Amino acid sequence: KNLVVKQVMVIFALLAIVNLVSASEGVVVTWHAPFLSQSGYGSEAREFVFALHKLLPGKIAAVQHGDSTSSIVFHGLTQKEKESMISVMETKFPDGIHICHSEPGAWEPARYQTSLCPGPEAEYTIGRTMFETDRLPDGWAERCNRMDEIWVPTHFHRNIFISGGVAADKVQVVPESIDTDYFNPEAVLKPYVLENAKNLNFKFLSVFKWEERKGWKVLIKSFVQEFTKDDKVGLYLLTHGYHVNDENRPEIQLDAYIQHLVDTEGLDKNKLPYIKIMDSHVPQALLPSVYAAADCVVISSRGEGWGRPHVEAMSMAKPLIATMWSGPTEFMTEENSFPLRALDELVEIEEGAFKGHKWAEPDGAHLRELMREVFLNPAAANQKALRARKDMVEKYHPLVVAQQIVQRLNSIHESRSLLDTARETINVEL
Repeated sequence: KNLVVKQVMVIFALLAIVNLVSASEGVVVTWHAPFLSQSGYGSEAREFVFALHKLLPGKIAAVQHGDSTSSIVFHGLTQKEKESMISVMETKFPDGIHICHSEPGAWEPARYQTSLCPGPEAEYTIGRTMFETDRLPDGWAERCNRMDEIWVPTHFHRNIFISGGVAADKVQVVPESIDTDYFNPEAVLKPYVLENAKNLNFKFLSVFKWEERKGWKVLIKSFVQEFTKDDKVGLYLLTHGYHVNDENRPEIQLDAYIQHLVDTEGLDKNKLPYIKIMDSHVPQALLPSVYAAADCVVISSRGEGWGRPHVEAMSMAKPLIATMWSGPTEFMTEENSFPLRALDELVEIEEGAFKGHKWAEPDGAHLRELMREVFLNPAAANQKALRARKDMVEKYHPLVVAQQIVQRLNSIHESRSLLDTARETINVEL
C-alpha cells in the first residue's frame, strides 16, 4: 500500500513539473554569476543553473560575472556538469530576464572590473544577493532599488534588506538548494580517514573559513573547557585561511590561542582534548566522506548568508550544532538540529570594511551544554539528524528549489505579457 501511495505521489509530482515547464513558453533567462570561482555565490549559482537547465533546456544562458575564474572549479565538476556548464555558457539571450547573482557592487555601474550586469537589452532585472550582519553595506539599497526584483535566501534577509531601504515589493525569498543526491550518506562507500580517529570515541567536525565572523575562538574555548583527553573526543577543523600568510596561518593562530587559554583559564595543557586542523585542500569529491567520518558537525558562526556547511551536514544526516541567527534560521529547528543560542545583545564589529555593523555572539556556555548532550546521547542526536536529512530532501533539493524559481519566472513573464497586451490595446484604441 505504501509503495502504491509513493508511486501515485511521484506521478503527481511529474505532472506538476510538466505543467510548470509547459507554462514557461517564451521565458528566457541570462544568469550572471561567478560560476567558475571558488565562492559561496559560485557554488550556489551552479546548483541553480544545473537544475534549471534540466527543467528548461535551451532557455538558460550563463555568464561568468562578479569574480575571477578558477580552473580548479571546472575540473572538479562531473562530466555531466561540465557539459551542462558549457551548454549554458554558449547560449546567448541579449534580452529577456537577466539575473545578477553577486554582491551588488558588481552590478552596473560596477565598482570594479567585471562583466556588465544586467545587459543593456535586459527586459527585466533581478539581483540575487545576501549579507551576514544586521544591516546593509553603504550603497546597497540604492543598487538594489535599481533592479526590478531582489532575491534573498531567507526571511531574515528579507527583513534586513527592507529595513535597510530596499522597496518591500521588490524583495522575494528564494532559498538556496543543496544537492541531496551528492550529499547522501548512502552514497558514501568509505568514510574519510581522519588522523588519530582510531584513538577517539567521538569526533566533532567544523567546516568554515578562518576569519573572525566564523567564531572559531568561541568553539575552541568551549571545547577545551568542556572536554579533556580522558573523554577521547576530537575536534577536526576543515578550514582555509582568509587574508593570511605563513606568519599568521591558522595553525599558528590556533596554537597561540590555546596557549592563551592555558595561561588564563587554568587549563592543564597535558590534559587538553585532541584538536586537528585538516588539510585545506580536501577535494570536493571527498567532502561527503569527510562528513560521513564525523559524529557531529558544530559551527559557532556569528553570521551567515545561508550556511552551506550546515545544510551539507544535515543532508548527510549528521547532528548539527550551529548558531541560531541569520541564514540558518530558515532551515534549523529544534526538531532537526541543535540550535545554539546567541547572547541577548548583538556585538559590534570593531575593525574592517564593516566596522560598526553588528552580528551575533554565540553563547559559549550553551555550546558546551550542546556538545556534551550530543556526546552523551548520540542515538537521540542521530534521530534529529535523520529528520534533518528528510527536511533537506523535501524542501531544498535542487529540483525542488528550481521549480520555485520557474514558478516565479513564469509569473514575471505572464505579468509582462499582460502588460504588453494592455499597451497594445491602448495604442490601437488611440
